[in-house]
Amino acid sequence: MDTLEELRDQRAELDMKIELLEYAESTFKEGEVFWFVDAYGNIQQARWNESLWIKHCFYQGHIFKTEKEARLEAQRRNLLQRFKMFRDKCNDGWKPDWKDFEQDKYYLFCSIVENRIKVDCANFGDYFYNFGHFKNEEDAERAIELFGDEIKELFVDCEGR
Repeated sequence: MDTLEELRDQRAELDMKIELLEYAESTFKEGEVFWFVDAYGNIQQARWNESLWIKHCFYQGHIFKTEKEARLEAQRRNLLQRFKMFRDKCNDGWKPDWKDFEQDKYYLFCSIVENRIKVDCANFGDYFYNFGHFKNEEDAERAIELFGDEIKELFVDCEGR
């Protein structure tokens, strides 16, 4: 038998699905062309309908109004994955401990004033940056050398795409 808490959790999940479907229905009309990122990272075109496949793609964040939006998202996902692999290799199993105020945690940020990607250090507060944290400042600086231009292109200089 379900407990009251389990039923509340199920209701919350259903409410979220309903809200997403209502958003999808208000965003796309039956037969409207949309773009999606497929399982291989390719950009594909399809027409909106009420199929389960399309609903799942929508829930997963794979559907976009324009080809340009889909292409940008595919490039961003690709960069984030390559960056994560580099960061995790550098960190060699290290994870930031947000309860340890003495532990340095290096992250990248974009300095609008200097128009470049820089490294900064956090000791407290759980920051949710797309690119995570490095154990060593040198590794974060190397990440800028390897990925900085691509980060700026895909995450900073997005005007006019």
